[in-house]
Amino acid sequence: MENYQDYLMENLEQLDKFTRVVAKVHGENHPELHVVRATFLQMKDAVETTPTADLRIYLNKIATITKNYTLPNDACQTYATTYELLKKASELAQ
Repeated sequence: MENYQDYLMENLEQLDKFTRVVAKVHGENHPELHVVRATFLQMKDAVETTPTADLRIYLNKIATITKNYTLPNDACQTYATTYELLKKASELAQ
């Protein structure tokens, strides 16, 4: 079974791009996305520095901020995919 650190490393580039785009496009109506982006960047730095780092604190924070990855009505496909990727990482970390 894949561990969450490996999963995040495999999806890091895509998540970096998606969290940046989603925060830029939807951040005015959903300011929590800026916090998600900032938390993701902290997590990205941690996993790039120490691939076996415990990232659950970041994933738990993102889950809380997003109300457990609940999508708003105006979410686009990129927004949905971002939440799906982050949710899977959270599930793998349990």
